[in-house]
Amino acid sequence: MIVVYFLAAQIVMALFFYPLLVVGKRADEEMGILFERRFQENGQRELEDKMESQRDVLRTIEKEISKGSAPVHFEGMEFEKDSYHLVDSQAKMNQLLD
Repeated sequence: MIVVYFLAAQIVMALFFYPLLVVGKRADEEMGILFERRFQENGQRELEDKMESQRDVLRTIEKEISKGSAPVHFEGMEFEKDSYHLVDSQAKMNQLLD
């Protein structure tokens, strides 16, 4: 008789917890999709910010070359003071930056 009650309790517990398991698994998959989308959006934003900062650097370079100023000094861009060179053209500037 105890075995019958035990099996009945097991069946009731399985019927109670199985839907919770299914719902939890579905919610976990949806959360994973949301995190993946957010990660892609953040990566896209960082790439766009990086591209914009690179455009700013190129604009600054073009302004300095058009003014004829040399050496070019960029504050806060981690260029060492020993890395100054006379720059005659855009091609030379690109070569130095590479």
